[in-house]
Amino acid sequence: MGKPWFGPKRYGIGLGPTSPAGWMVMLAYVAAMVGALPLVRALGWPDWAFAVIQLAAVVLLVVLVILKRDPRPLKWRWGDRR
Repeated sequence: MGKPWFGPKRYGIGLGPTSPAGWMVMLAYVAAMVGALPLVRALGWPDWAFAVIQLAAVVLLVVLVILKRDPRPLKWRWGDRR
């Protein structure tokens, strides 16, 4: 499967980008979220198109995180303490 793009956070619970590919996915997600409204307005699309673009971005992000995550279990982490 290759190197995971997302891995467990050092503190707390959750996943974060751990490779350049993971950071690029996050950058594309933020660009889609920020650029959706100006795009919809510039093209004269109906307002519901904005919600569709954002929903698609969220679903794609979640799918990519699930597919490209580190297989270690999600649990609360305290940094470098063991």
